[in-house]
Amino acid sequence: MKNILLTLLLPLLLVSCGEKSVLEKEVQLTKAVTKTDYAEGSYWLEMLSSNGVEWDKTILVFGYYDDLEVCMDLKRKWSAEYGRTYRCVAVQ
Repeated sequence: MKNILLTLLLPLLLVSCGEKSVLEKEVQLTKAVTKTDYAEGSYWLEMLSSNGVEWDKTILVFGYYDDLEVCMDLKRKWSAEYGRTYRCVAVQ
């Protein structure tokens, strides 16, 4: 059920953003996800930006029996495949 709700809400949020910048859209999406109880146990897969300081949210991992395990699997695979630095951060 939580997958269906988030799957339906996320595209609506992105469409309703209008002429907002990518950063504004990310902030709005992050706030929407963190405000819902459905995000409990979910993780963001974040990638270290090219400046080596900031972390960019890349994927929201949710709906699995163990979201952290799936996130860590993605982290290992993508780090090896793309040579970038990733981390898993709990949605708060």
